[in-house]
Amino acid sequence: MIDSQLKGLGIGGAAVLALKSALMELGKQYAEKGPEYEEAVFDLNLQNKDLEFINDDGELISLTYRIPSETECFTCHKVTNDALPIGPKPQNLNKTYSYSDGALNQLEKWVDFGLLEDDLPASIETVADWTDESLPKLDRVTSYLDMNCAHCHREDSHCSYRPMRFAWNETVLMENLGLCIEPAEPIDPFQTYVVAPGNAARSMMYFRMNTTEASQRMPLMGRTIIHQESIDLLGEWIDELEINCE
Repeated sequence: MIDSQLKGLGIGGAAVLALKSALMELGKQYAEKGPEYEEAVFDLNLQNKDLEFINDDGELISLTYRIPSETECFTCHKVTNDALPIGPKPQNLNKTYSYSDGALNQLEKWVDFGLLEDDLPASIETVADWTDESLPKLDRVTSYLDMNCAHCHREDSHCSYRPMRFAWNETVLMENLGLCIEPAEPIDPFQTYVVAPGNAARSMMYFRMNTTEASQRMPLMGRTIIHQESIDLLGEWIDELEINCE
């Protein structure tokens, strides 16, 4: 089953062997030790680590990062009961890069390097660069959700019981994005819809992505701070929507 799923992602040959080998290590956590984080030790247990870093604005950010447990890793890294890496997908890799020997499409480069078999999909709809402000906000939002949320919000995954489907090729349907969909859980009664057109402040998606409260945030794991750039984009997109839910 794993081979067929990887094949569906356009991954074959040596890459299959490498990924299947990596799957054997899935869930193993390595906690950094020492004053300069020069070494790491194997640990399957949940840990909290105090960290500091300088962001792009030169601000010192202090946080407590939650290192997921083995069980928590499997929550996202699975389809049904099979462990599976999150990505990569041809739609994310179908771009031209400048390599030391010249510019080339990344997928073609991987074929030349032997990481992929030479049987790429005939047609690939490349996802938008969510940071490109020249692109429509809808494309940027759906691209971001595809990369960060679709691995759980899809069939046979952790959040498959929810109506939202955030894969790039499924967000052409606005209901899959949560527009005018009432939240299933009354986390905050003020949030009227998953996406309340014209009102980010009353949108559950915006609310959950804009909090670090463990019982409320989205994604549920792998995040202990707010990604402000994505929140700003999401809020602008929602506030500009002119759709009547009634």
